[in-house]
Amino acid sequence: MANPIKALARLTTKSKQIDGMGFGGTAPDNLEVAGALAFPHPFTKKKLKKEAEALGRFKYCFDDSCQKVLVLTLVNFAKEQGYKFKEETINNLCRVSVINYKHSLLKFNKETREHERYELKDSQLSALLNIGRQSFTKKHRELYNKLYDELLQLDLMVQHHLRGTLSEGEVKEAS
Repeated sequence: MANPIKALARLTTKSKQIDGMGFGGTAPDNLEVAGALAFPHPFTKKKLKKEAEALGRFKYCFDDSCQKVLVLTLVNFAKEQGYKFKEETINNLCRVSVINYKHSLLKFNKETREHERYELKDSQLSALLNIGRQSFTKKHRELYNKLYDELLQLDLMVQHHLRGTLSEGEVKEAS
């Protein structure tokens, strides 16, 4: 067994890892991601929509202040869809969908051998919305799924933007 003092000495930031291997790449920190979200895409020269930027900051930069922008965006989306729920119910549905999207759980499907999104049961969703299980309808579930799909579309825009913006520096360095 190696000397533990020598093993701990290898853990400095400029040396090798404890197993003797060098450090592999680095992941961008949240400040780099926030900056990349604010700048225009290097190839399309377009900036992100404010809703997509808010989702990116909320999910990838851990900026909880952007939750209000997302909820208001989803409330407007729900009203455009023509759902006739109470204002409080729509706000709660939007809030729950945003929080569940940030902390989305995946489950492994043994038949398809792929990861799938964990669906909340109707009883769980009605409890989160503070409405009785008897009052929870298919329309509530339908609106929740549409809100979640809208967040998915915004996240795809964010991922595309980040992929181009964060790799731009690497492309310039290589050439």
